[in-house]
Amino acid sequence: MIKVIDDLIPYGYQKHIYDLVANQDMDFYFHRNVVDPRPLHYNAAKNSNVHAFVHVAFRNKITQSKFFPTLYPITFSIPEKTGVKFSMLDRMGVNFSVGQGESRMLHHLPHIDNSYKHYVAIYYVNDCCGDTFIFEQRNEFLNDQYSMPNTHWDSGNADPNFMFTEKQCQEEEDKIYERNEWTIKHRVTPKMGRLVIFDGAHYHASSDTTDDFRCVINMNLIP
Repeated sequence: MIKVIDDLIPYGYQKHIYDLVANQDMDFYFHRNVVDPRPLHYNAAKNSNVHAFVHVAFRNKITQSKFFPTLYPITFSIPEKTGVKFSMLDRMGVNFSVGQGESRMLHHLPHIDNSYKHYVAIYYVNDCCGDTFIFEQRNEFLNDQYSMPNTHWDSGNADPNFMFTEKQCQEEEDKIYERNEWTIKHRVTPKMGRLVIFDGAHYHASSDTTDDFRCVINMNLIP
């Protein structure tokens, strides 16, 4: 399931969110290897991870930003405009990357966001190049059980069933990364007001922009 919707929210709301970023009202923090902090031994000659600036709005069921009340209503339009229903917001963050003079690679590191079942929803704050890539490759070991992100399979406080499935998920991901074979299923070009939503089992990736900047709001939604 992949759905792309233009003008998810009214133009005035789109412009307000854009202005928060463009007018430097929103604070961003530098994140090295924003996708995955692990050493990428499978492709050491060409690290396809990426650095970016991030503004965390909501995580671990806790509001992290004074801008969250402004951003959260975006989610209200998703079921109505896409037909995709969800039970809760898992996390929301604003990712900002500066334009590159020359694109270094077709896309960044393919990844999944969580080890439990979820939807990925990406709202585009501005028009630019720097497509989102969604791949045919999937991780079929996502857990049916929602878990707080910091409850890992090797910790002492996780449910045994969840621990087993999360370990399977990680082992499957290691195999997928080792193969390093990616088939593009769909790609979405950033446009202000546009949203793409898809099954979080699909590996996906951002890409460089040669425009001034690329800004998206990343959301994980629990079915």
